Amino acid sequence: MAALLAVLRPVIAIILALLVCLGFLLFVVERTVSGKLLNDRFYAKVLDEQGVYDRFYDEVLLDDQVREFLEENLLAGQDIVTHDELIGLVEDILPPESMQGHVERLLSQAADYINEDSRELELYVDLSPDLERVKPALLAFVEERIDRVPVIREGESGCSPGRVADLAQAYVDRATSIRNGKVPGSIPSLESLSRRCRELISGLAYEDLIKFSGLEPRVVQGLTDRSEEIRSAFVEGDTHTAVKSVVIPMVSPLIDDTITEVREELDDQGRLELVGRLEKHSGEEAANVLRDGIRDLRRWVLRGTRLARNLGWPFLFGGSVLLVLVYLPRVSTGLRWLGGTLIVAGGIGLIAAKLIQSAVPDRVRSLVDTIAGEVEGFPASLAELISDVAAAFVGQLAGGAAGLTLIALLAGVAVFAASFLSRAIRR
Repeated sequence: MAALLAVLRPVIAIILALLVCLGFLLFVVERTVSGKLLNDRFYAKVLDEQGVYDRFYDEVLLDDQVREFLEENLLAGQDIVTHDELIGLVEDILPPESMQGHVERLLSQAADYINEDSRELELYVDLSPDLERVKPALLAFVEERIDRVPVIREGESGCSPGRVADLAQAYVDRATSIRNGKVPGSIPSLESLSRRCRELISGLAYEDLIKFSGLEPRVVQGLTDRSEEIRSAFVEGDTHTAVKSVVIPMVSPLIDDTITEVREELDDQGRLELVGRLEKHSGEEAANVLRDGIRDLRRWVLRGTRLARNLGWPFLFGGSVLLVLVYLPRVSTGLRWLGGTLIVAGGIGLIAAKLIQSAVPDRVRSLVDTIAGEVEGFPASLAELISDVAAAFVGQLAGGAAGLTLIALLAGVAVFAASFLSRAIRR
């Protein structure tokens, strides 16, 4: 019986050692998935470390291919705003910190659904604070753009009825041109005219604007409400201020309409519900495909992590205890087996994690570059940003796994050393 037991012990020990290694592998997988892949803070941290939000404005939106696309499709037919100015406007309305907040909340909502902390898939963005910045930013830009229009002092300084009518019409033309997205080459100077002449021009220009058939009632009301401000600006002879006093009430309703159109897409709390918008604009089938896809992903991920947790922990800790007990009363031998098993498992895992950490990110970059290269007109800066983020994700996942395997390796060394200590104590 003793001889049979002596033969069986190493076989049982090898089986238990393999069981411990399998349990450790499942433990590493479960910890990596639960601690990182299902943790929204992991993604938020990587995006922040890669400077995604600043790079989006400083690199992606300033890319030549993005510039060309916007100038052909969005900025064509107007010259009131250049591409660089447009990006500055967008950044004023949706600054990097606001974009970061939106992305991190979306990540949190998705993580809550995947982890079953929320029963329904809700992906929404609260746009209320951003919409509050739209009108001030646009009006400030219009005023700044008017300030850059050259003021020309014409030679004639008389105040004949014909000249007053011509100058009044010139200011009306400049104002309506700016309202339509065209920047005039110059503005006639008011400064060189007499106060009486400026008063006449103010009154006539105001009347012409009120009678202008293209102005809707809200514009007329805005001009009426600011009539004293308009008159004062003209009379004081501040050319740019005079033009701005007329243009602002003309463009304000256009901005209000744009904001209203956006608000109509939001819910009662000022939030844009992404899945609902997808269903509205792309159809119910597209929204159901998204919901079903994320639901299936959640089901398989949770099944996998539960299976790894339910098998990994018992295999790792139960196998470790049995590996020591199988050599009773020679505890030192059992500890030596356990220590050696953990050293092997941790060492192989550490080597594999380091290889992944050093080699796979470059492969990921190459893959992203290849895919982006096959898409015509894909911005190079966006491809670089995506490859940097993807490589960082892989690198940090491997780094987390490397940390767990290093702990196992050190634990194995400690247990292996303890086996000799227990033997010395027994002696």
